[in-house]
Amino acid sequence: HKYYIFNKPNKTSSCVFSLVSPVGTTRVILGKDDGYINANFINMPVKDENFMYIACQGPLPSTLGDFWQMVWEQKSKVIAMMTQEVEGGKVKCQRYWPDTHRTADMVGERLQITLVKDQHLDNIVISLIKVKYIQVRF
Repeated sequence: HKYYIFNKPNKTSSCVFSLVSPVGTTRVILGKDDGYINANFINMPVKDENFMYIACQGPLPSTLGDFWQMVWEQKSKVIAMMTQEVEGGKVKCQRYWPDTHRTADMVGERLQITLVKDQHLDNIVISLIKVKYIQVRF
């Protein structure tokens, strides 16, 4: 799968909510064992169509694997990052995409993430990311 990531690197925010929990009835469940991630499904009806989105907090170093597992399991095609990595001198979101083109990073035990290309515009960065599931053989 390939994903586009839209990142607004120069956006400033005066309010950051540090303790926001997902709503139980619409939360995203990881894997088959009711795994937890701080994320919710959002259904947005527009005329005769329904659009489904997932809202989640930016991943932390300890939740990178969970974040990409969610992206993979939910077959997400677009990731829109609405925060900076650092705000007010504090890390708010772990960089979850590779820095170098064509270099694969392993996330967790089974997902390989590769930055295919990126485009830097005035107030936005558009990145094309390839995610590959690595089959584990015993």
